[in-house]
Amino acid sequence: MNNTFSYKPSGSNAEYFVYVVNQHNDLIHSTDVALRLDNKSVLYIIDRNLSSKYQTLITGLSRVKKSDVVLIDPSTKTINTLLPIYDAIVKSKPDIAIVLGGGTTGDLSGFACATYQRGIPRIYFPTTSLSMIDASVGGKSGIDHLRSKNSLSVRHYPQHTIMYLPFLDTLSDDEFRSGFAETVKLSIVANRSLLYELKTYVTDSKLSRHSFKLQSLIFNSAKTKALICEQPESNKIILLYGHAIGHAIESLSQSRMRHGDCVSIGMQLEGALACVLGIWNTTEWRTQMTILNALNLPLDIPKELSLESLVEGMNTYKKLTNDNEYFFILPKAIGRMHGSTHNFLTAVKKTDMIKLLKKTLKWIDTNK
Repeated sequence: MNNTFSYKPSGSNAEYFVYVVNQHNDLIHSTDVALRLDNKSVLYIIDRNLSSKYQTLITGLSRVKKSDVVLIDPSTKTINTLLPIYDAIVKSKPDIAIVLGGGTTGDLSGFACATYQRGIPRIYFPTTSLSMIDASVGGKSGIDHLRSKNSLSVRHYPQHTIMYLPFLDTLSDDEFRSGFAETVKLSIVANRSLLYELKTYVTDSKLSRHSFKLQSLIFNSAKTKALICEQPESNKIILLYGHAIGHAIESLSQSRMRHGDCVSIGMQLEGALACVLGIWNTTEWRTQMTILNALNLPLDIPKELSLESLVEGMNTYKKLTNDNEYFFILPKAIGRMHGSTHNFLTAVKKTDMIKLLKKTLKWIDTNK
């Protein structure tokens, strides 16, 4: 299969390249194409929890004049977590950063590289299913502040993103599966055929990390995200399906819950809300629920979280709220969102939100 694509995000004149590879020889080739660093200095920004086997694999691929390594702790992404990266950048003065890690490592490196002087280019080796499918494509790099998730953010696109599938062997089953919540989301908002490709992978390959179907699935998921990123800024908001509720749950958990798990819960509820409002149909909502169930992803609001706390938490996501309303991105059909170009928001008055959620939860109990 073709394992490379490029995209040009709206608002940018540059072209960015993505490689999805499964074999070591393909890793060497794509790295040679991306790096070409014989006379450059490199700073490697690496998740300290990643096996030294994989750290050495990547640092040994490039022939560079000078290199330094900073190992970072991705358990939090705050201003304090950024400081070791800034210190390493100031000390080494790199021409380019090579990043190895999951979505949090990608966010931290992107934020640091975007905000140091005039910016430092990056090459990104994502190591988790979530970062391959979602976080490594699109350039958004956010850090948390005062318990508000991604409240400080910039856009910094990796020049090259190299997805080496054997990295996925480092993940627990729960973390591996959680990343595919974003594939479900991408299929619902923009690519109907992707949902059936995911279903085939789950049922036929049993979520095997060594199935040839996995490379195609991650490639098509990432490419779908990239195609959305090429659209006008106002259209990219469809990527926030499942996030009005999911983002609130993740923030209230202080990021102890996985992002994909929170998005899964968000899609379950927001999809049902679309049915309650007469926007989506029950059959397709059940199709979404079935694939989320097959991935063994959570569908219910955490028991310790009251509806009042959830609704209050939704106020922290400024893209999807104002003084009087909450906004949702809702499906009209699998692969197509409700609304029209430049206006995909469905408004719910804040005074009606808890009542509507109670009605939605009752509807779920009746229809699941």
